[in-house]
Amino acid sequence: MSTDVAKRATEATGHGWPETKLSDQEVLDILIRGRINLIVKAPFFGNIATRLKFIDATRWCPTAATDGKNFYYNKDFVAALAKKGDNQEQVTFLIGHEVLHCVYDHMERREGRNPQIWNMATDYVINGQLVREGLGKMPKQGLHDSKYYDKNSDEIYSELKK
Repeated sequence: MSTDVAKRATEATGHGWPETKLSDQEVLDILIRGRINLIVKAPFFGNIATRLKFIDATRWCPTAATDGKNFYYNKDFVAALAKKGDNQEQVTFLIGHEVLHCVYDHMERREGRNPQIWNMATDYVINGQLVREGLGKMPKQGLHDSKYYDKNSDEIYSELKK
């Protein structure tokens, strides 16, 4: 695909991902396989993942998100991760990532903090844990730095805010 064609395809979605040709059901099947993979690799986290309802939020969500009850996803992002040929490992990581936001209760603990900085701080904690435990493969867009391995979200937030 030429650079111009790829750029136009990326711009078409508004989120930076080429528009998928997969059906809604095919994307949902990718997520379900990722959730099953998480159940096999980490039954506790996988069990929590089964309680989150998958909701296509492509119109407003650039990647994925959770409110503790729902798993919102951008179908173009999910399809792009699944295309990597890594046996669903990036999708498994993505599901584990959103589950750990629930486990750590990050939505409720924000407490008036800057939402973008708080999300970055929590992502460093979550991604570090998933990488260390080998739960899937982190997408290249993920935030990860081993200097944060022994820190909690509050400590990382304070550092990032500076």
